[in-house]
Amino acid sequence: MRTFLAIFLVLFLSLPTAMADSIDGKGIWCPDDDNLENSYGFWFQAKDSLAFMWHIYGFEIFSYSHYYTAYTRQIEIGSRSQYILNRTTLEMTYTNTDEKEILLQCFLTNSEQDLKQRLLAIVQKIKQENKI
Repeated sequence: MRTFLAIFLVLFLSLPTAMADSIDGKGIWCPDDDNLENSYGFWFQAKDSLAFMWHIYGFEIFSYSHYYTAYTRQIEIGSRSQYILNRTTLEMTYTNTDEKEILLQCFLTNSEQDLKQRLLAIVQKIKQENKI
């Protein structure tokens, strides 16, 4: 019985440490101040190691999934690690099709809905600025 209690106590005390490393159910918002319609964000789902990328296309927002790998100091997203997120600074390095690296400062977001609302606000702002 003591062995069982000792094992249970060790597992219980180590749970917060294991949970601190999890990115499941967390998201980031990466606004592009130079070109607002290039802003995007990711919502992480650990179950399938998927990162759902939300972005603007035209006057709509869309999502598609990328596989990710979470390391101690960074998260690599995409088949060729196109997106690399520094877990400490939340700086995202994106390598575009021309092999040019683009750096954006990202921020934590409260929910996937919050991420979508931020992108929709950009779409509304662009619509209001258009003259035709």
